Amino acid sequence: KCSERPLEQMCWVAAYSVSTYASTISRTGKPFNPLLGETYEYDCTDSLGWRYLSEQVSHHPPIAAMHCESVRGWSSWQEFSMSSKFRGKYINAIPHGYVHVRFRDGNHYIFNKVTTTVHNII
Repeated sequence: KCSERPLEQMCWVAAYSVSTYASTISRTGKPFNPLLGETYEYDCTDSLGWRYLSEQVSHHPPIAAMHCESVRGWSSWQEFSMSSKFRGKYINAIPHGYVHVRFRDGNHYIFNKVTTTVHNII
């Protein structure tokens, strides 16, 4: 069961927000590029207590929508798109959209992902 203490919830949300960057170093290949309307579903309700659904809602520009919910009392959803800027010696990856996390007690947290800059390309 999720805690109803706001400080603990904020800690969970902070850990969740940075967890997407944990495997960044090993993702050097071509990214997954689904077709318009293609969905991805993962249901591990029996083993881990949550299920996930995402759909590619636009192909040009690529935009994805996601929803995840848990039997432990939280849900998360987001819309995600991205733009990039190449400036010769560095590249910026600029994510657009917001991530929402709501707990059973009604606390609702919203955050956006940070711009990532890679220097010394050339």
